Amino acid sequence: MNAPNRRYKDKYSPKYRTAHWDFESFCPVHCRIVKLKINDPQSGSTKWEVLATNLSSNDFPLSEMKKLYHLRWDIESSFRKLKYDLGAVCFHSKKPTFQEIELYSQLIMFNVVNRIISLCRVADAHRKWPHEIDFKEAANIVHRYYTTSMKDDPKQMIEEIEAYHHPVRKGRKYPRPLRFQGSVSLNYRIS
Repeated sequence: MNAPNRRYKDKYSPKYRTAHWDFESFCPVHCRIVKLKINDPQSGSTKWEVLATNLSSNDFPLSEMKKLYHLRWDIESSFRKLKYDLGAVCFHSKKPTFQEIELYSQLIMFNVVNRIISLCRVADAHRKWPHEIDFKEAANIVHRYYTTSMKDDPKQMIEEIEAYHHPVRKGRKYPRPLRFQGSVSLNYRIS
């Protein structure tokens, strides 16, 4: 006998399909393509960044766009920490409401870890490079702190976080792997 097909109903419901498309029909979208020249002061090489924007060229000239793009870099770094260090690359649930809960919990954990890191101090004296706290190790320690009996002594948690630091070397770049990420089931817990 075949097992019944147990798919999530809201995946195929009309409400789910229309929730991701805000328009009833197609509409024209106007955008401006901006090409920015980025000079690397250490290597002397020139690279180009291409941006698509809907901001007008009168209000935001090329020089202003370059400043805005530079200001956005901290946001991009925060998203990288959220995705890879806290494990928000893929969702573990298939229902949209559970995925939303999962995303909010990751954002709360991100803010908690950043706040605790701001309390930590790393001495930079007698070092060639400035050092910073390792975010991933700090997240693991904070997670362990809230899930075990370590709750008695928060100073112990901060001292352990301060032990994990690494040098900050400016100008290092690594290739960014781009690939599709789907949901990962948690069926391994059932056994």
